[in-house]
Amino acid sequence: MIRYVAFGVVIDDIILADGTTMRDRLGGGGPQTAWGMAAALGEGGEVGIAAAVGADCTDALLAPLLRAG
Repeated sequence: MIRYVAFGVVIDDIILADGTTMRDRLGGGGPQTAWGMAAALGEGGEVGIAAAVGADCTDALLAPLLRAG
C-alpha cells in the first residue's frame, strides 16, 4: 500500500554553464520529493506520484519512475 505521495511533474530543459542543453528531462518537485522519500524510507518503502500529464510526457520520460516501481 502506498502511504506517501508526492504531487506534480514538470518537463524541464536544462542549460549547463558550458551551454550544453539537455531537453525534455523529468523534473519538478514531485519526482525529486518521491526519490527523496524513497531514499529516506529505505528498502520496502512505497512512494507514489500523482500528477496530470499531457501528450508531451512520453514513456521515455516516465521510464525511470516505472523502473523504480
